[in-house]
Amino acid sequence: MSPDPIALPAGWDYTPERRPARSLLVGLDPIGLGTPFAESLAGYVSRLAWRHGLAPARLVRDVLAPALGHPRLADGDASAWEEELARVTRRPAGSLVGHAPVAATWADALGAATGRPILRDLTLLPWAEVLPRKKLLRSERAWCPACLETWRLRGPAVYEPLIWQIAEVRACIQHEVRLRTRCESCGRTAGVLTAWARVGYCRCGAWLGTLALGAAERIGGHELDWQCFVAEQVGGLIATTPAIERPVSGRMTSQAVRLAWERTGLSLTKLAVAIGIALPTLSLWKDGRRQPSLPGALRLCRASGIALVDFLRGDLDAIRATPTREGELPYVRPSDERHAAHDWRTIRRRLARELTAQEPRSLASILRDVGVDTRQAKRRCPEECAAIAERYARWRAERAERQKAEKAALVRAAIAEIRAEGRYPSCHQVQKRLPESVSLRDRALDRIWREEGREPGWTFLKG
Repeated sequence: MSPDPIALPAGWDYTPERRPARSLLVGLDPIGLGTPFAESLAGYVSRLAWRHGLAPARLVRDVLAPALGHPRLADGDASAWEEELARVTRRPAGSLVGHAPVAATWADALGAATGRPILRDLTLLPWAEVLPRKKLLRSERAWCPACLETWRLRGPAVYEPLIWQIAEVRACIQHEVRLRTRCESCGRTAGVLTAWARVGYCRCGAWLGTLALGAAERIGGHELDWQCFVAEQVGGLIATTPAIERPVSGRMTSQAVRLAWERTGLSLTKLAVAIGIALPTLSLWKDGRRQPSLPGALRLCRASGIALVDFLRGDLDAIRATPTREGELPYVRPSDERHAAHDWRTIRRRLARELTAQEPRSLASILRDVGVDTRQAKRRCPEECAAIAERYARWRAERAERQKAEKAALVRAAIAEIRAEGRYPSCHQVQKRLPESVSLRDRALDRIWREEGREPGWTFLKG
C-alpha cells in the first residue's frame, strides 16, 4: 500500500527543480556573443581545452574525434591529426572560423560535448551563400597586443574575437594599432588553431600582449578612417549572426547591387574606378552571376552609404530607407585585386603541348603554373581542358592498377619466402616482411593472403 502524500501547508507550492543534463565537457559560455567582438570558434576550442588541463590536440583526439568523423583520430594516429590540423589552420577556404563544412562539423561536435548548441554563432556559417571564401579570412592567427594586455589586467577574460580573423580587418580601432601576426620573441606566425595553441600565448611560450607599442604600429589618416568603417560594418555583421534563424540567401544580391549603384549617381564605369573593382567583375555582380567578395561589398557599401548587413541580406526596404549621402564620395581604400590580361593563344598552345608530355599532369596543376582560373580556362579552351583531364584520369587509373599488381606480387613473394623456411605464413609473419606502404588490411591483399596461404590442415590465424 502506497504511503499517503505529504500535505503541504496552505499557500505553499512545490515544483521539482529541472536540472539540465550533464555535459561531457565544461559548458563554457562564449564571450561577447551578440556583439562585434564575439569569440571565434578556434579561440573557444583553445580556451576549453586548457580549462580541462589539456592541449587542443589531446582534447580533439580523446573527446571530439568520433563526432568529427575521423576514426583515425580516436586511434591516436598522429598523421591523421596533422591532416585535420592543416585543414583548419592554414587554409582559409576551409577554416574553422569561416563557413566551410568543417566549421559546422566542429561547432556541432563541441556543442554536443559542452551542452552549448549556440556555437555555430562563433563562425560565419549563416552567411555562407553571400560571402565567397576568396579574401574572406586570414591564413594565420592575428591579435591586438593592447587588447590582450588590457583583458589580462582588467577582464573580462583573455580570448580571441572572430573579427581579428577577417582578412579585411587589419587594425584595432580601439587602440588605433595594426593587428600583429608574428610573435615578437620568435618571429613566427601560427595558424588559427595549433596542437598546443593557448589564447594569448605563442607556441614558443611568450605572452603576446603589451601596452608598449611603437609608433610604426599606429595608424592614422585615411587608413584609420577606412579601418573604422570596416570594423563597424564587419562588427555589425558578427553581432547580427546570433539573431539569424536561417542561412542568408543571395537571391536579392543583384538587386541590392543595382540599388547601391543608383544611390551613387555614377555610371557603372566611374563607379568601378571609384571603388577599385574591375568593370567586368562589377557587371557580374549587377547581373547576379557572381556574389561580391567581402572586400568588394565593403567598397560598394562605402560608396553608396548603406549598411553591409542590409546589403548582404538583400533588405531592399532598408537600403531604400537609408538617407542619401551628399557631397563627394568618401575615401575608399584601393583594392588588392589584380586582373591580369591573358594571351589565350599562347595558353592554348601550352595546353596542347601538355597533351604530348611524357608524364600527364592534372589540369589544376597546369593552370596553376600558367596563372589562369580554372573556370576561365574551361570556358575559353574547353576541348584542350577536357582532353587533359581525361588523359590524367586514365593515367591515374593505370597507375593504380600497376600499384595493386606490385603490392600483390610483394605479398606472394613474402608468402613463398616464409614457406621456403618451413614455416606457416601467418598474417603477422607476412606483414613483417612487407614495406610500411603495403598492409594486409587491404581487402584485396587479405584475399590474396588467404588464397595463397591455404594449406590442408592449417587454420588461419590473424596476428
